[in-house]
Amino acid sequence: PALVSLGQIQLAAERAGALVEQILRFARQDPADRQPIPLQQALADTLPLLRAAIPLSVELACRCTLDRPVTVLADRTAVHQVLMNLCANAWQAMGGTRGHIVVSLSQIDGGGLGTPGEGGPEADAPASLAVLTVSDDGAGMDAATLARIFEPFFTTKPVGQGTGLGLATVKRLVESLGGTIRARSTLGVGSEFIVHLPVHAAPEPPPPAFASPAPTAAGIAGGPAAAPAPAPATAPPPGVLRALVVDDEASVLRFTRLALERRGWTVTACDSAVEALARVRSAPDGVDVVLADLRIPLMSGLELARALATLRPALPVILASGALTPDVRLAGSAAGVAGFLVKPFEADTLADLLRTAVGKTGGSNAARGQD
Repeated sequence: PALVSLGQIQLAAERAGALVEQILRFARQDPADRQPIPLQQALADTLPLLRAAIPLSVELACRCTLDRPVTVLADRTAVHQVLMNLCANAWQAMGGTRGHIVVSLSQIDGGGLGTPGEGGPEADAPASLAVLTVSDDGAGMDAATLARIFEPFFTTKPVGQGTGLGLATVKRLVESLGGTIRARSTLGVGSEFIVHLPVHAAPEPPPPAFASPAPTAAGIAGGPAAAPAPAPATAPPPGVLRALVVDDEASVLRFTRLALERRGWTVTACDSAVEALARVRSAPDGVDVVLADLRIPLMSGLELARALATLRPALPVILASGALTPDVRLAGSAAGVAGFLVKPFEADTLADLLRTAVGKTGGSNAARGQD
């Protein structure tokens, strides 16, 4: 039972971190980090959270009869927010009474995206479309209300009970993913919101290259063939990896140190870049990788990376932040930063990134290895 609860806590923490990241991106107008998202899995992750938020008097059902995954290229948090907002809007349309919300997922093959208001296919419609539908049997809307539902700050709720941003946010998110959304409603019967998203077709993997070595005289004569060339090493030899962690937030520093030490690392923790630089200066070969927070007093993580590049060019530096903008990544890459870690992060992600950075540079002249 404790493990189940901890899993829910972790899921909630991940959702909160992703939501904060999306808010920051929205404020800075940063492009979303898209990746292939299976919609069936997105529904499976979101519906339990919806069930906990919606009263038990409202029946929540999911209908998906597809026998293959439907994948879209999207930001996972955006898909989650679209589903949450549409279902919350459906529940609120019921006015606190009993009702039914149905979430459906289907796919249209052959480019069936219609131009809003016309129903005709668009010239540049994708080959396949994912169709995500949220319907309810609530109060419904008249034609005048239906025409304005996606306007920012438009709401039919009393003053102080609604912002009018829910459906406007959904529309912006759907359009940012290259899709469209439309609504149908009948007063006294209910409403239906239909979201079309382009299906992401994963590229076919290249066929394996079976390189046949040229026959040698020994091989033709039946003697031993030449031994294949050894694969290049991708990780340092076994041993103990040493990390220098720099963060001015005590709780983050403590968590990072504990996470790495549990995986066999030796960790030196500093709460300032000045202290970290002094430690490397006094023992240049005493550390294999540096993990530095981007925003630390006196000297930023980026400034520390530049100073370390002058002091010891081969030392990999990882920058961690919850606000890794494209400008920061560009400046970090120019400074020789080996990688970037988005906060909040999981312990395994942290260890894998640091180990990979050490493997790419070959580690230090001192003890090297992998956790």
